[in-house]
Amino acid sequence: MKFFKGTTLLFLAIIIFGGLFGYWLWGNYDTRSNELLTIEQQNVSNQYSSTVNSYRLVSKTLYDEVLNSEEILNWLAEAEKADPTEQAVFRQKLYKRLTPVFDRLKKKNFKQINFYLPDTTNFLNMQRPDYFGVKFGDIRPSVKMVSQKQEYVEGFEEGKDFNGFMFVFPLSKNGQYLGSVETSVSFNTFRNEMSLIFPLAYNFLIKKNVLSDMVYSDEARSYFLSDLNRDYFYEKEADSIKRVDIISSELISKINTKIKTSAYDLMTKGQMFTKTTTVDNMNFMVTFVPIKNIKGDQVAYMASYHLDDAIALLYNDLLLKMVFLVAIVFAMLFFIYYIHESQQKLLDTGEKLKNITTAMGEGLIVINPDEKVVFYNDAAAKISGFSTEKVLNQVYWQVLKFVHENDEERNDDFVKYVFHYNEPKNDSQNVYLKQADGDKVPLAISAAPLRSGGGKALGCIVVFRDITQEKEVDKAKTEFVSLASHQLKTPMSAVNWYSEMLMDEDVGKLTSQQKDFLKEIREGNDRMVKLVNGLLNVSRIDMGTLSIIPEPVDLKVMFESAISELQFGTTAKKIKIVKIFDPTVPKINLDVNLMRIVVQNLLSNAVKYSREGGEVRVEIKKQNAKDVFIAVKDSGYGIPKKQQPSIFKKLFRADNVKTLKVEGTGLGLYVAKSVVEAFGGKIWFESEENKGTSFYITLPLKGVKAKTGTKGLESNA
Repeated sequence: MKFFKGTTLLFLAIIIFGGLFGYWLWGNYDTRSNELLTIEQQNVSNQYSSTVNSYRLVSKTLYDEVLNSEEILNWLAEAEKADPTEQAVFRQKLYKRLTPVFDRLKKKNFKQINFYLPDTTNFLNMQRPDYFGVKFGDIRPSVKMVSQKQEYVEGFEEGKDFNGFMFVFPLSKNGQYLGSVETSVSFNTFRNEMSLIFPLAYNFLIKKNVLSDMVYSDEARSYFLSDLNRDYFYEKEADSIKRVDIISSELISKINTKIKTSAYDLMTKGQMFTKTTTVDNMNFMVTFVPIKNIKGDQVAYMASYHLDDAIALLYNDLLLKMVFLVAIVFAMLFFIYYIHESQQKLLDTGEKLKNITTAMGEGLIVINPDEKVVFYNDAAAKISGFSTEKVLNQVYWQVLKFVHENDEERNDDFVKYVFHYNEPKNDSQNVYLKQADGDKVPLAISAAPLRSGGGKALGCIVVFRDITQEKEVDKAKTEFVSLASHQLKTPMSAVNWYSEMLMDEDVGKLTSQQKDFLKEIREGNDRMVKLVNGLLNVSRIDMGTLSIIPEPVDLKVMFESAISELQFGTTAKKIKIVKIFDPTVPKINLDVNLMRIVVQNLLSNAVKYSREGGEVRVEIKKQNAKDVFIAVKDSGYGIPKKQQPSIFKKLFRADNVKTLKVEGTGLGLYVAKSVVEAFGGKIWFESEENKGTSFYITLPLKGVKAKTGTKGLESNA
């Protein structure tokens, strides 16, 4: 009862919507099916008119070239004034003259050529030359109309001998009306011609009362009762005409049986209409075109039988949509029930989630692709000083201003990184949040994508915490490292200088043993210098004092230069360098010194950690319209899988290379990652122990913006 009360209106709304949509589907089907039927009727009417036109053209050509010739007109003019004996002579001449022409017309299925004198007396019937002397004016309206108006007349007409299409032409000479001449085709001829031109089957039906009034009793045997309507007759097919219909008579009979009831009333009204039916798993459209005689009375029908699936397919589509609609309605009703039952559970779960996020000490915000905040917990409000009402549904950077320590410029690249790469990003370097009271608080940031089931980033989850105390401790440590490194650098430079002087024997000759000792001192000092430089670089990165001075950089030239610098190592270990450089990669605005450090670190690592006779592959290409892709691959020792998550940490070196005599501070990759990310890029790797390591970098083609700082980085080249 609780469910019924809560969902009755919604149930009714869905049922009403389903009913209205079903009614709309039916109306759409009805409109479309009527359009198809109208098109079918237009096509059949056009076919009918086209066939009439073709016979008219033949008759007109015959009239112009033969029947209206000077010779024939002279014979008719003489015959009108002659006695019966003389008329017989002219009739014989005319018959002989037209016999070849009539034979050709019969091959085109013309029924007859008749000549009439001015008083409508039948002068010559080419089909029955012995039949003449009868006035046709009272029984043949077409002949009478031509005699009265002396104008061309055409159309369907009922006759004593047969029913068909008549083309009657007046004959005149020097303004004197001499009579008329007629060509005609029968129903059967007309049907056969249409079937030849158009791939349909046709039948002609003539009204029963017309046959009773007009046709001679002996000709009535040529007709049989229609199986569609007992008020109509079919004309039997002539043996001389070969049927070319693509639909058999037996199939037409089955079709007629199925549609006769619905067609009867419409035939009685004399309307044009189309019926659809299915017989033997085939779909048909039957179109009835009313035929009027020369007087304008509807006296016959032409029925076309068209094998066509259009209406059936439309109906099947309607059924599918109706079934789908019913399924959707039931699914929606079930869904409402499910939602109703699950609502309380969801509320309980939401309350638990709210309690968890409220209890969190870290700030939590969720940003959608439109950069608006869609979730904001209490800890975020406490850290920022901005209330939930102030932040929620607002563009995050307009309220929550993530900036640098020493300026007001936006420092929220971690959000852009997540949306661009669809990967998590941690950032605790010089990210500050400007609070509501104007103070700045340092943050440790962890940003990750909120993905859909398909893996697409639907949002960005940002977790942050106040690291003021940690920042102060780190600052103290970093300042100490920086100070100590600077203090160490001066005496080490002096050691380096004095050792060079001793090695060059500027202050006296040395023994071989002394030179060996000095060489060890020099190499040890160099290692200390590299370590100090690395520590200085890390301190500058950690303190946020790194400066960026962009200028156009040709990455191909830079890699070529770095490879040349490593030539001694590659030659000694017989390492093959394979370069795949895309010539279409343009120059990019980067800090030359910083980028060179990245390139030197990656290439020197690839060479150092490759076995003798190994291969290092370097590739530069456009990844897409926005980024350039860099790959440095070696076939060396690789990185153990368990230690791969620590590869970009400070002072980290993998266990499998610590035993090798390979120099390294464990700071190069940390510096490289910091520089690449400062450029707005991404660095990652793939590695398998004892098979090699591949480092990949993407950098924005648009380059990097300048950044003010105290100093750049120290090179360890």
